[in-house]
Amino acid sequence: GFTESQLGLGVLLERKRRQAELARRETVDTVADVPNRRGFFAMLAPWMALARRPGLPTALVVLDLDGFKRVNDGYGHPAGDVVLRHVAALCKRQLRDSDQLARLVGGEFALLLPRTGAVEAALVAERMRAAIETTPVKTERAMISMTASFGVTTIRADDSNAILLQRASEAMRAAKAAGRNRVMQAEEGAV
Repeated sequence: GFTESQLGLGVLLERKRRQAELARRETVDTVADVPNRRGFFAMLAPWMALARRPGLPTALVVLDLDGFKRVNDGYGHPAGDVVLRHVAALCKRQLRDSDQLARLVGGEFALLLPRTGAVEAALVAERMRAAIETTPVKTERAMISMTASFGVTTIRADDSNAILLQRASEAMRAAKAAGRNRVMQAEEGAV
């Protein structure tokens, strides 16, 4: 049989595994299998600090699935979850190793693109927009066509997390207001 110390070790390892899983859940969105809002802000911190030094810019893109509520309401939350996983996978395919995708809330995602200017970031966003538009999602109940609206900005030296995210979100809302399924740059003068 097991000695007492072996049993103790097993219990300890199991506790460690559970703690690791809890810590992961705090920073990972388990539906889309990408970092959640908290995980995103943790990843963002070092890039916010770097933005205070002159050098290459870092871009932030916020995307929101157009009519995502309609999916949940019309086909149910399991279908909504399939859509979120599908979109996250499509977006990840467009990213480089250093880029990060996170889910903020609902059908809203954020992309952190280190060493990327606004123009280049808009091209990445445009590739994602096209991929989402041209790749319907197969769920148990239907093939669901999706589109997404994107807002693009770069981190500024005096940005706080809230101001940075607000600027990208405002550009994304401008994309929705302009007819959805498009990429908009934040105004240079915007707060």
